[in-house]
Amino acid sequence: MGTAPPTSIIGIQGPAIGLSAAAGVAMCLVAGGPPWWAAHAFGLGIASIAGLRRSPWAVAALVPLLALPTGSWTVLAACAALGLAVPACWELWQRIEGADERLLLREVGIAHHECGVLQRHLRRYPTLMDTCQSLSSARDPDALADVLCRAVERIVPAWLSIQVYLGTGGRQSIRARLQDPDHEEIEDLSQDIAYVAGELRPLIRRGPINVLACLPLRSERRSDPEAEDAHHRGVLLVRFRSQGAEDVLNLEILHALGRLGGLGLAAVDLVAEAQSLALRDELTGLFGRHEFFRRLQETLAGARREDDPVGVIMCDMDHLKRVNDTFGHATGDEALRLVSKAIIETLPSAAIACRYGGEEFGVLIPPEAAAQTEAIAGALLQAIRSHKCLEAAPDLCLTASLGWAISDGNELPTCLMARADAACYRAKDGGRNRVEAG
Repeated sequence: MGTAPPTSIIGIQGPAIGLSAAAGVAMCLVAGGPPWWAAHAFGLGIASIAGLRRSPWAVAALVPLLALPTGSWTVLAACAALGLAVPACWELWQRIEGADERLLLREVGIAHHECGVLQRHLRRYPTLMDTCQSLSSARDPDALADVLCRAVERIVPAWLSIQVYLGTGGRQSIRARLQDPDHEEIEDLSQDIAYVAGELRPLIRRGPINVLACLPLRSERRSDPEAEDAHHRGVLLVRFRSQGAEDVLNLEILHALGRLGGLGLAAVDLVAEAQSLALRDELTGLFGRHEFFRRLQETLAGARREDDPVGVIMCDMDHLKRVNDTFGHATGDEALRLVSKAIIETLPSAAIACRYGGEEFGVLIPPEAAAQTEAIAGALLQAIRSHKCLEAAPDLCLTASLGWAISDGNELPTCLMARADAACYRAKDGGRNRVEAG
């Protein structure tokens, strides 16, 4: 502001105007009234003290007063009132104008800060695009968790800890994490993680120092509800330092990252399902012939190095064609599923079963259980006999013919399978519903 700073009326101008008024009143009392020259001189003095220093238009305001009748007390009173009022009004105006200016500067500062925050926020979105591309190439949960962790590290500079939990069937385990060396997580968040993963709802906790965001990651595929537990779910847990208004933007972009993580989980599920379809039989859920033979080769190679035996069992259902012809192929498929269920329930945990082809099944017994191969084959035979749950034929007793063999030294996989298969055919030729050794 170009004008001189306002001076309080009780500072400099107050005493000057007071002295001038006292002198003027004394002159008027001595002369018996205010002569015209005294009134005019007093008016011009007040104008020079108040008007010229504060506002030039105050001098112009005195001109009509000087035209009043000479010798009038009116000129003296009007000039004194104007001289006293002008400084007070001008000081009030300056204060109001100064307050408006400070308020404007404060608003400009706030707007400038918010503009900077928004610019930094907008610069994060290309990172989201890069993350989306990286997630699309992730083929397993661990790779996806690592991508999410690195994305949060770039997007939220104020992070203190980043954790990614993934799992199926309500069981979540940590797959990736980053931790600020100066920050230590001492709070048990297992219940929060279970809630978010189970309910698929975000959980936000704001504190005076930091903010905790617990966000769900969900594969949004529409699937059979019975298979829902087979699909991945996850939780993205981020703790970051509170930054006031910027917290809302951090949470907004973390929500977007959580949705991208859900899409990535859907891709992981699709890849797992495609691999499963390629490796497993669609009807029974057992491994297919190609995968079974590959695993047999790997197991035999490891067993040779340790000079350990490996067992193989071949199982052929009895009279499946008769079941299909009598009750229909739907009942035949049900019979195949029952036999595969009996095999899975009977085998030791490390054993591998496959649908070898048609009504044939193959079982690989690892070295640690190879000595029990004959006993396992007998248990399989009894388990298949005990399943009488066919809906169309509740009294039908399913049976099978089994042959088993144990590897001998450097025996090739094809030779071991051929011995077990030959034993299975001997069981069929010997009257079925029995077990033969290869």
